[in-house]
Amino acid sequence: MNFAAFAKQRRTTYEYSVRKPSASVIKGVLEVAQWSPSCHNLQPWTFIVVRNKRTIRALVDSSISAGFVPHLPPVVIAIMLDEHCIEGVNRCAAIAADAVPEAHICIGTASLNICYAAQAKGWQTGLLSPDPGIAAKLLRVPRGCKVPLLVLFGKERKGAYRKPRQRKSLRDIVRSERA
Repeated sequence: MNFAAFAKQRRTTYEYSVRKPSASVIKGVLEVAQWSPSCHNLQPWTFIVVRNKRTIRALVDSSISAGFVPHLPPVVIAIMLDEHCIEGVNRCAAIAADAVPEAHICIGTASLNICYAAQAKGWQTGLLSPDPGIAAKLLRVPRGCKVPLLVLFGKERKGAYRKPRQRKSLRDIVRSERA
């Protein structure tokens, strides 16, 4: 299968079965995430593998989208951002204020690699943004770091709700430069 077909098959999963991925599946997915592109090769992430059901419930419930996840995943991969990466000369943005969104883009590349690697191994994923204060407390996040993104990880529950997938046409989202 070519990559375009593979990418088009990826879906966000909202309802998970109780089936747990093995440690080797999770390690394989994280090895792919480790090789995600990042600005200045800063790799500003740390991956926190969460398996405790109470912690997963609290993290999911802290998200504004918690209502979309009635059946919890067996694993959550919390992506922790080291905010020190945006200080000084170790950033790509010429303007310091632009370094914060740039660091979040780096987190996005890692999360996408996790999603695709999981899909390649036959697992499903979903993305949620937790409440940063709650996530920091639950996961004992060190000062100067935060958890902006959670990757829900598991097998889709049989009969799970599937949101219709719609995309804008290329004509609506692609422009050419103006000379």
